[in-house]
Amino acid sequence: MSNNVQSRPVVLRYREAAKALGVSQRTLWLWTKAGLIPHVRVGLGRRKTILYPLDEIKAWLARQSQTQVDGKKSGATATREAGTK
Repeated sequence: MSNNVQSRPVVLRYREAAKALGVSQRTLWLWTKAGLIPHVRVGLGRRKTILYPLDEIKAWLARQSQTQVDGKKSGATATREAGTK
């Protein structure tokens, strides 16, 4: 008996997160480094990586959208605009 339920990822890796957000990997790295986007650092030494929890990313996007509607610029939006000037 097989289980046909497809599992959804709980976290996204760096490239997956950048692609899902529609931003460059560099932009995602700048947001991560500045602490603008939720992320988790795991591992030690050469095996360490950064993961982006999917539920937290969705909540972050909802907050970003609400901030845009309210007419305020979010940290990520301000960073993005500063990079284009």
